[in-house]
Amino acid sequence: MNRIRSNPNVAGRLLGDTGATLVEYTLLLSLIAIVCLAALSAFGSTTSDSVNDSASQIVAAQGGG
Repeated sequence: MNRIRSNPNVAGRLLGDTGATLVEYTLLLSLIAIVCLAALSAFGSTTSDSVNDSASQIVAAQGGG
């Protein structure tokens, strides 16, 4: 243990968490992407149908075909 404390380069490499934070951010970004894709998959057709219905009603209200 004294060797590690006496050599700051070794202590910095062993105690540093730069690699860990990069992995954590990558996992977090991947999880966010998966949740977004799942939400689009689940609500995509419902939202599309709702927008199409609204557009049809607007066109009909304006006296269009």
